[in-house]
Amino acid sequence: MKKYKNLIFDCDGTLLDSNEATVGAFDAFARLMINRGLTEKETDDIFHASSEQSVINLGIPTTTANMLKLQELFDANSGSIKFFDGVEDVLAILKDKNINMGVATNRSEGETLIAMNANGIGKYIDKFTCRDYGENPKPSGDMLKYYLKKYNLKKDETLMLGNAIADHLAAIDAGIDYAYCMWGTNLKHDAEAIEIEKPEEILKLV
Repeated sequence: MKKYKNLIFDCDGTLLDSNEATVGAFDAFARLMINRGLTEKETDDIFHASSEQSVINLGIPTTTANMLKLQELFDANSGSIKFFDGVEDVLAILKDKNINMGVATNRSEGETLIAMNANGIGKYIDKFTCRDYGENPKPSGDMLKYYLKKYNLKKDETLMLGNAIADHLAAIDAGIDYAYCMWGTNLKHDAEAIEIEKPEEILKLV
């Protein structure tokens, strides 16, 4: 099995179990803006697109006021956000092994700092890239390309770990390998990828 020196983690749905908070925020937002809750398809889709694209998919303008309202609703639901079972233990081991780790997320810089600090990721990982660090969010590889260049990382030594097809497409665009963290998804792209069933399996990749 190939070993990697650099790991880049998606945040929501990979490290953090934020599904309840995300669905709660978008459902409340939809009820406020278009007087109905999310359909089953819309609920699935929000985990595979940026916040802006998800809002567009609902037929709602992505004005500054609307996006701030969505963030306000997300903050109100953030008390339910926690690490997936086993993830924090693995991050602690990886940190002790001095594995180079970072986060790549479609959150804004401010939203990412909340995840890094308030949600505990920052105890183990101090580097990140986000939608503000590239022209386009995932599924574009812009933020990953920025991160690789900033930290002078070799593509063949770097693995992106995520739960969404958008993460996989971003890794392909950036030219790095990808691993699906199956505790956060049931959807996959048909391109080649590693599949990880449990967080402790990550340790076999370093």
